[in-house]
Order: sequence, then structure tokens, then C-alpha cells
Amino acid sequence: MSAAQPLLAAGPADDGGDHSAESAGSYGSVNNVAETAGPRRWLKPSPIWILALSATAAISTSGVVAPRFEIYTRTICQVYGVDATSRECLTDRTVQAAVARLIAVFSTISGLLATLTTAWWGSLSDRHGRMWVLGFNVAGLLVSDISFLIVADFWDKLPGTYWWYVVGPAVEGLVGGISVASVIMHAYISDCSDSGTRSRAFSQLMGLLFFGMSVGPLLSGFIMRVTHRLFPVFYATTTIDTIVALFVWFIIPESLSPSVMHKRRVVQAQQLGTPAPGVISKLKRWGAMFDVLSPLAVLLPKKVETPSKGKHVDWNLTILGAAYGFGTLVLASVYQQLQYASLTFGWTSENINYWIGGVNISKATYLTIVFPGFVKLLTYVWQPAAKSSTPAAESEPLFLPSDEPEQSTTVPVPKKRLRAASLDLILARAALVTDILFYALTPSAATAVLFAAYSMCISLGASFGPVMQSLGLELYARRGGSDTGRLLGALTVVSALSSHIVGPTLFGLTYMRTVATVPGAIYFLCCASLFVSLLLLMLIRLRGTGAEERQEPAGRDATAWEGHERETAAVPVEGSP
Repeated sequence: MSAAQPLLAAGPADDGGDHSAESAGSYGSVNNVAETAGPRRWLKPSPIWILALSATAAISTSGVVAPRFEIYTRTICQVYGVDATSRECLTDRTVQAAVARLIAVFSTISGLLATLTTAWWGSLSDRHGRMWVLGFNVAGLLVSDISFLIVADFWDKLPGTYWWYVVGPAVEGLVGGISVASVIMHAYISDCSDSGTRSRAFSQLMGLLFFGMSVGPLLSGFIMRVTHRLFPVFYATTTIDTIVALFVWFIIPESLSPSVMHKRRVVQAQQLGTPAPGVISKLKRWGAMFDVLSPLAVLLPKKVETPSKGKHVDWNLTILGAAYGFGTLVLASVYQQLQYASLTFGWTSENINYWIGGVNISKATYLTIVFPGFVKLLTYVWQPAAKSSTPAAESEPLFLPSDEPEQSTTVPVPKKRLRAASLDLILARAALVTDILFYALTPSAATAVLFAAYSMCISLGASFGPVMQSLGLELYARRGGSDTGRLLGALTVVSALSSHIVGPTLFGLTYMRTVATVPGAIYFLCCASLFVSLLLLMLIRLRGTGAEERQEPAGRDATAWEGHERETAAVPVEGSP
């Protein structure tokens, strides 16, 4: 292949709105759902729209991971004078280091922009509509697809050559990427389902996301096997993304009524008041809109008083936040794992697609069938007398002011609540131990089959995220916290900073420096990060933190992590395998 040859030829509260409509299907009805009039009256807001949309989008998103990686590699092979059609292209260590540098740059840029803009886009959707914001999100996805195709065809005619691949991820980051899409999807479902059916819809969303993530790579691998070319995969996924965008722009109805959105715009205008003149005032106002660090204040140490220990500083949430950050750091190693598989076993994007599909299937099976059953068994043995309480209300705006005073009710609490938190802590530690074991074994795999088996066993640690959220909610309630949204938002920021900003740079630099000597060093880095997380969890003390004296606010579910698991389990969309 000549150097000039194109590669491709190779939850809102009821605001008292006047409009109401019953959601389609069996998801109940709420008072702030937009009413559709005119010729589209049959189109009513329903979780079914989002469920179908998420599965379709997941097929497209997961199906291009491996083919894009191979395009990056073959592009840089041509730049370095290596035959892009040979096996040497996939195993050349100089090329691998250059690919790692490119991936680290665009992953960090995309992650930083998405982290800065996610809260802003989510807040905007409260005032201007879910579909309005999601329309920008899917438009960014289409721009990224088209940008990639153009660069893959004409990289040799552009100044900067392959660095133009950064444009697509940067555009996705500006519109929030997968983070904003996830926020909007959950908000849409919350808008048009009642509290009795919302958890079922969230569970279905998780299942369909995993279905799409499993089908996408397998379908992509099948297309490459039939056509023996890469470009049909990108044309197929771009077509899917176009269909998704058209549905978002023209067909799927808005879930919020105009009156609700108008009231929220009025409330925000009253809160902001008349802006003071001057550049400094405007900069402060814009800075507040993109502030991602203030939500972390909820994780700071807090003085508490208990009969057993008296006045003392509670560090548990601070430690948990740090442990969560180190634990989610490994999600950023996905591209380096692809590079390792390609370098060590000479896998093409077709092989990698089958591998990713198998890993996603194992995660889906574990999180939706094996782990819930295992936890029910443990719960039965651990606390047989425990009874579930009334689920907490989920119908509240996406982004609430963070300066509201925290309130809680202090009453005696049975020891079963201490057992529930202890079970969460044990499960979190067990997930880390399992991950450490199989991350350490993976680089020792002498065959591709053994490597794939170890990778699938890493799925046994996929429960870390939901269990940590459950434990965090329990610790937060014990020290008097009642605004669960603040805590979950803080943990989301921690995960974003760790896996979207710090992680891509750290793993990219590590692979660049070690690919020529110890390419498996990224797995040892994963082990080190998880080990630090495990050490931090060992420092959490449940007794004497209010467990014996405090009752969490009314409505807190003793097994709430099972519900939050449905949201957190969607993380592998970005972090698979």
C-alpha cells in the first residue's frame, strides 16, 4: 500500500405544570410530561423511546472501537514507512508508541471537555428540554463520524497528517459525549415514568445497553469477515448514527412540558439576578457554570458526635472517594489493552471485536444474573430479618443547588443496618481482590485463548462501582446527609476526573515508555491502582460512625445499591473491556 493510498480503501419534580399525559406502555404517568398535540398526537413521551435508542446507539458506539484502533495504527505505519498491510505494522513497537501518544492526546482532550460541559448540558436540559440537548449530542457524534472518515481518506493531504484524528473526539467532548447522553436518557425516563416503574425502566436500560455493547463488536467482526475490508463497518455505523439522529431531531417527543421548562428558566433568572457589569463578573458567572470541583465538597471530612466516640472527625466518605477514584482509574486502559493484544498476539480488529464482544457478554451475564443472585443469597444468610423500605423519590431536577442544609432524623437503628453496610464493604473489597488477581495474571498468558479467558474473569470485579455507590450512600446518611443526588454527583465527578482525564494520560505515557521493554506494564499499573484502592477501603471503619445511633432519612432503601447498580453498570460503555 502506497503512502498516499487512503486507508479506508483498505429526574424532575412535579412543578405544577398544566400539561400532563399518560406515558405510552405500562410505565405510569407523571404531571410534568409534555402533551403532544396536532398530527403527532399519537407520539407520547415514554421510556420505550429511550430504551430502543440506547440499544441502537450502543451497537454503533461499541462496533467501531477496534476498527478505529486499526485505522490509527495503519495510518501511523504509513507515516513511519512501515507496510500498512503487513503483520509487522501491528507489532512494530515504534508505531505502537506513536499510536499510544495519539490515543492519550485525544482521550484526554475529549474527557476534559466532557467533564467540564456535562453538568452544564444537563442543567440546560432542565430548562430547554431533553431532546433539545440530546439533539446537539447526536449531532456531535455525527460530526465525529464524518471527521474520522475524511481524515482516514485524506490524512496525507492535510497539514499535521494523522493528528487531525483529534478533531472528532474534541467535538464529542464539547457536546458531552457518552456522559451527557447517559444523563439525558436517565432524565427522560425519570420524566415519563412514576416511582413504581422507574426502577424497572432503569434495569431495562442497563440490559439493553449491554445487549448493544455485545452485539456491536460481533456484528462489526462479521462485516469484516464477509467483506475483508474495514470501511463497510464505518459506513454501517455512520448509517446507524444518522438514523438515531433523525429520530432524536424529528420523531421522539419531548418529555418536559413547555410550562415546566418556562418555570425553570424563570427560577434560574431570578437566582442569577441582574449580572454586574464588567469582564470579571462575566468570567465568574461562566466559571460557576462549568465548575466541576465544588460537588466534591460533600466528600470532605466532617465533625460528628456519637455516644460511643464523642466528637470526632469522620473521614470515611473522603477515604471512600479516594478509593473510588483509584478503582475507576483502570477504566481508562481500554485502548492500551487493545494495543497489547494486537502487539502480543497479532490480532486484527476482527479478532479484537470478537474478544470485546465476549468480554461484554461476560460482564452483562455477571451483572444482570450471577451477581444479583449471589447478593440475594448473601443477604438472606447475612441479614435474614432485613426488610426493604420505601424507595427514595427520584423525581427531582437533575442539578439542584448544592448549598441546601443537610437534615436527618436521629433515632435508634437496629444492627441489621450495620450488617448491610458491612456486606457492601466486603463486596467492594472482594471485587478489588478479584480484579487485582486477574489483572496480574493477564500479561502472563502465553496463548490468546488464555488471555481472553483472563480478560473475561476480570468481569467478576465489575460490581465495584454499584457497591461503592451503595456504601457511600450509607456512610453519607449516617453522618446526617439526606441529599443523595449530591453524593452520587460527587462520585460521578471523581470517576470522570480519574477515568477520563488522569487515566488516559497516565496509561498512554506508561505504554509509550514501556512498549519496547515491558508492554504488559499497563496491567501492573492497573494492579497498583486497585491495590491502593483496596488499602484505602481497609481504613474505613463502620462502627462508631453513627451506625448505632443514627437512622438514615426516611425513604433510604437498605439495599439501594441494587437500584444504583442499574446506572453504574453502564460504565463499561466507555471502559470496556
